[in-house]
Amino acid sequence: MFTDDLDLTLSQFSGKQIHLGTSQEHADANAVLEDYMKQHFTCAIDGVPVEWRWVGKEVENDLTYCYMEIFRKPDFSSLTVRNDLLVSHFPDQQNIVDFSLFGTTQTLVFLNDRSTQTFHR
Repeated sequence: MFTDDLDLTLSQFSGKQIHLGTSQEHADANAVLEDYMKQHFTCAIDGVPVEWRWVGKEVENDLTYCYMEIFRKPDFSSLTVRNDLLVSHFPDQQNIVDFSLFGTTQTLVFLNDRSTQTFHR
């Protein structure tokens, strides 16, 4: 996500100045980001909701990359993702999600009118 857009959204979400990726980054920045993401990024395996585990973030120049992992059952067939991150503040937002499994990566682009999509195994 663009860091400035994410920072603005997180600051409004939390009521705190986050200053994401700067030397002034708020001490609670990761917790605020994780809380925000839990409200706007959800997953289901074969139609059953699952919780993802926060791995971390990387801020590189003007982009922030967020990493999570899901512990899955070995014989699943689909992963459905709802991703409406930043959409309430930026209706034209496009979110790219990469799903990696056994050395293969699938990529989906989430839009305001396509916030729920499914990866198939």
